This record gives sequence, C-alpha cells and structure tokens, in this order.
Amino acid sequence: EPRFFWICHFGAVDRHHRQSISYIVGSCEIFFCFYIAVFLQKNKGHMMKVVLLNGSPRKGNSLEILLKVEKYLHEKQIDTEIINLNDFNIKYCIGCYKCVLVGQEKCSLKDDLPQIWKKIIDADGVVLASPVYTLSVPGILKNFMDRVGYAAHRPEMYNKPALILSTTSGIGTRIVIMQLKWFELVGLNIVASKGFLVFPTGKDRSKVAAKKDKDIEKLVAKLESKLNTKKLQKPSLIQVISFNVFKLKSTFGKDAYRADYEYYKDKTYHINIKINPIKKLFGKIVFKLGMI
Repeated sequence: EPRFFWICHFGAVDRHHRQSISYIVGSCEIFFCFYIAVFLQKNKGHMMKVVLLNGSPRKGNSLEILLKVEKYLHEKQIDTEIINLNDFNIKYCIGCYKCVLVGQEKCSLKDDLPQIWKKIIDADGVVLASPVYTLSVPGILKNFMDRVGYAAHRPEMYNKPALILSTTSGIGTRIVIMQLKWFELVGLNIVASKGFLVFPTGKDRSKVAAKKDKDIEKLVAKLESKLNTKKLQKPSLIQVISFNVFKLKSTFGKDAYRADYEYYKDKTYHINIKINPIKKLFGKIVFKLGMI
C-alpha cells in the first residue's frame, strides 16, 4: 500500500507540475550550452604559445631542428613563433652598465632587442637553439645574452619552461648547453636539453634522421607536460645563492645600483614560494657573511 501511494502521488505531482519541470529543464539546457560556448571561447583566446629562438647567424642546422620542434608543437595545438636573431637589428653591447645600474629602459642603444625580449617574456614557453662555434655559442647569441644580462639581476619571468638544443658536426654541445643554462638566472625552468650531431652536408642518414625525430618528439612531450603544469618549480640552489648575492651587492651599493636596490629591498626571493630549508640556509649564510 505505501508503494502504491507514492506511485500515485508522483503521478499527481507530475501532472500538476509538468510545465514547471519542462521550463526548468529547458532553462538548464540553455545555461549549459551558454557555459560551454563561453568556456570554449575563453580557451580559444588563451592558446599556449612557444617562442623558438635561433641563435645562429645562419638558417641552417639549428633552424632545421627548430622547424621539427615546431611541427610537433603544432600537432599538440600549441602556437609558435620562430625568431632568427640574424633577422633583427641588435647592436653590440658597449658595457655602459646603465641597464644594471639604473634600469634597462635607460639603455642608449635603440634597436630591435626590446621587442624580441618582450616576445620571450609574453610566451608560455621557450626553445633556445644554438650551433657550436669554437666550443662556444655564436657571437650573435652571446651579444644577445650580454644585452639582456640585467635580467639576471632582476628576473622578469619565473618558472617559464624551456628547452635547450645545440647542433654540431663535431664536439662541444655540452659546453654550449652549459652556457645557455645561464638563462636559468633570468627565471627560465630548463625542462630538458639535447645536443644533436649533424652532417656537414645537412642530410642525415635514414636511421640517424629517424632517431633525431624521436628525440625531438620526446623533448616536445616534456615541454608540453610542463606547459600544462600549474605548479611552480622550486628554485635551485644556484638560484637561491644568486638571489642573495645580488641582494647583498645592491644593499652595499644602493647609491650606484639603484634599480637593483629598489627590486631587492623588500624581497626574500623573486616570488612568494616555499624554498627548501637547506637551500634557504645556504642563501642566508652567503648574505650574512657578506654583511660582516
């Protein structure tokens, strides 16, 4: 009998309130469709972008590697922009030190550097590629690093995932990769690095080409994983020590290092993040010893 009562009662409710229920269901459907449309539009407008920097004066093997990286990034629906440094007007650093002392906006050299650096800052990720020139990076790339050297004092980006790639027909990729890890000081999170052996003719044998493609695909997968990770990478020991060295220097020389002093004076690190206690202790020791 109770079961029969509830069945009859539900039927009565259904008959009396059918129009109201239909209205509610219809409203929910409209709201759901609107929400999906807004969500898709929002994500469409925030498509991830990776800047690929070719540090070679030529458009040769390093660019070829970047083009392969670009292909795999596009397959993952990631937007890209390749920057060939040699296509831009970047004047040689004259060592005036104005960018460090009073701010990069006071640099006397007027050229294309600010627009290149802004592209890197605005990007979600970076890929740096360089050939080996006499066991070092090419002059055009070294000059670029000199020109943005102030960013090691006052990092303008933090935790931006990056790949470092180097090409050679002989030796030296490890040395070049170590040199390019300087970009950690400006805040880049080096996800992975790889040196590639290339033939002087620019044509790989089939097996070598296949392995190279596989290696690049794996590198891109690592980069994509970091791009999709919202968790901040905790600073390395060298980053913590570097922070305290620059803070110490700016504290003692605050009259000369005005830009650095204003940047560091109220900071315990570049961003608000939990630091490993041992690394933090090392940083404090460096600072305290310097103050003696």
